Amino acid sequence: MTRDQAHQLRTLVEASRQEVAMDTRQQKQATRVIAVSSGKGGVGKTNLVANLGITLAMAGCQTMILDADLGLANIDVVLGIAPQFTLAHVLAKQKSISDVIVEGPHKVRVIPGGFGLAGLADLPSSSREELIESLSDLDGMFDILLIDTSPGISPNVLRFILAAGEVIVVTTTEPTAMTDAYALIKVVSQQSRRVAIKLLVNMADEPREANEVIRTLTEVSKRFLGVQVKSYGHLPSDISLSRAVKKQVPLVLAFPYAALSRSFFALGEKVLADDQNEEAPKGARQFLWRMSTTP
Repeated sequence: MTRDQAHQLRTLVEASRQEVAMDTRQQKQATRVIAVSSGKGGVGKTNLVANLGITLAMAGCQTMILDADLGLANIDVVLGIAPQFTLAHVLAKQKSISDVIVEGPHKVRVIPGGFGLAGLADLPSSSREELIESLSDLDGMFDILLIDTSPGISPNVLRFILAAGEVIVVTTTEPTAMTDAYALIKVVSQQSRRVAIKLLVNMADEPREANEVIRTLTEVSKRFLGVQVKSYGHLPSDISLSRAVKKQVPLVLAFPYAALSRSFFALGEKVLADDQNEEAPKGARQFLWRMSTTP
């Protein structure tokens, strides 16, 4: 082999490697990001995120939870984990995002928030942008990123929702919760028409009452805001939840056959079936359907 032939061969090999690398990057699918928010506190949002995250992980999804309820973060308590570092260390530039990630049940990864740190609850825009930019480094590393936001319509909450592009608005059947949920839907729709808004009624005592709340909010949103809000149905009240919280074990693991646990698996099925970015992992939908219908 002549020197020129060897050079040409090395050139071809290098070109082939670059093509393979490019194909790999193109095949790397973007992480689906879902914000979970509410117009007011006390609607069970954090327990919802924790249990939904586990059901998705059990279905085969690489799942990450970001506790962005800044200042009142407590998803680590619900999951029964004790993180050493939190978002507070990231924002203080003491740690990177990857440094603070901890593993929860069924390999759910968690980015813990900073509990009780009032400064986190009202981040300046520059800090918000830096945080969201650092989260972009995780794109493609996970199938789904669930963001547990603070309640209300603060700039922090709206920025996370807009960055996610998809939000589950959680409410209860209480009039105040309904009013605040509508306010959140209104503000989000005014900020962007590209956010996919889903509605979930939590802690419902009566299915009929929950369905009426869904009908009212979806119809009002369409009529007065011109927004199509998709229903994710409702989750029932269940005494097993408080027992699980006291044990610091997520409900779907502590009491997997409770009525609420079956509803969480059914919700997971809806989330995967509603995937707007990529197909669900093979077998995930069938798995969640079986879990949601198990007696």
